[in-house]
Amino acid sequence: MPLIETTALGMRYSGGVTALADLTLTVEGGVVGLVGVNGAGKSTLIKLALGLLTPTSGRIRVFGKDPVADGDAVRAKVGYMPEHDCLPPDMVAAEFVTHMARVSGLPAPRRGSGRRRRCGTSGSTRSGTGASAATPPA
Repeated sequence: MPLIETTALGMRYSGGVTALADLTLTVEGGVVGLVGVNGAGKSTLIKLALGLLTPTSGRIRVFGKDPVADGDAVRAKVGYMPEHDCLPPDMVAAEFVTHMARVSGLPAPRRGSGRRRRCGTSGSTRSGTGASAATPPA
């Protein structure tokens, strides 16, 4: 089953801006990166694939599901890495990953499962927490 499949997909924003027009593609399994010039429709495609936008024409399927109707099921299986850092400025990456794992419903790490690691250039140490990982259902 393809990761993403679109047929004549289109997205036109109010004000007349066309972000996608008649896009038909199939993205097979694996790690996928979208590359293109600004305004090419990459972010719009991601938002459509996650069910955050509703297409104005055509259709999109992610893991065979309609992301508008089954957005929660689609988002439960998709990982997304934005182009720019989006970490809160007072939080290290491991803390953010742990926080997002908890928000997504993964259990808290067991006490004592954290590792000590060096942070920054000051030489100070702090205890990091290990993030749980889960395999999405097949």
